[in-house]
Amino acid sequence: MDNADQIKLLENDISMLNEQINENNADIFRLEKSKEKIMKNQEEIGEKHTLTTQPNLSSETWAGNYANEFIEIRDSIEQEFKSILDLQIEVLIDNISLKTSQLVELNRTFEDKIQEKQLEISFYQNP
Repeated sequence: MDNADQIKLLENDISMLNEQINENNADIFRLEKSKEKIMKNQEEIGEKHTLTTQPNLSSETWAGNYANEFIEIRDSIEQEFKSILDLQIEVLIDNISLKTSQLVELNRTFEDKIQEKQLEISFYQNP
C-alpha cells in the first residue's frame, strides 16, 4: 500500500471519528434539554405536592373510620410524591449527567485519535 492509499484510509478514519463526535454532540444536546425539562417538571410537581393534603380535614368537616382511611390514603400519596421528587427524579437526573459525561469523555478520546491520525498523515506526506 502506497502513501496515498494510507493517507486516504487515515482521512476516512478521521471523517468517521468526526461523524461520531457530531452524533455524540447531538445526543449531549438532547440529554441536556431533557434534563432541563425534567428539572422544570420536578419544580411543577413540587408545587402541586400541597394539593395532596387538600382539603384540610377536621372533626368538624369529616370524622370517623372513612375519614381515617382517607387520611391514610392521602398520606400514602404524599409519600409517593416525595419518592418521585426526591429519589426517582434525582436518579434520572444523575443518570443523564453520567451519560453526558461519558459522551464528553468519548469525544475527547475521539479528538485525540484524530490528532494522532493527522500526525500520521503528515508523516506520510513528508517522508
